[in-house]
Amino acid sequence: MRSAVEEQLNLIALGRADFHAVLQHTVEIFKQKFHYFVQSIEAMDQLFEVSFSPLSASGKAHSR
Repeated sequence: MRSAVEEQLNLIALGRADFHAVLQHTVEIFKQKFHYFVQSIEAMDQLFEVSFSPLSASGKAHSR
């Protein structure tokens, strides 16, 4: 993703790409990635629950 954005920025600098079109496209990609993450995070919780015990089971405070 980073290299693709850098490539688009280089095209903007050379006058071969429109800044606003690149901005809109890049923001849309990040928005889609964020929505995918939000939808998938529950599955990650379930995977971690299998391998790790919850903090409350340690008997220690969560912060100092």
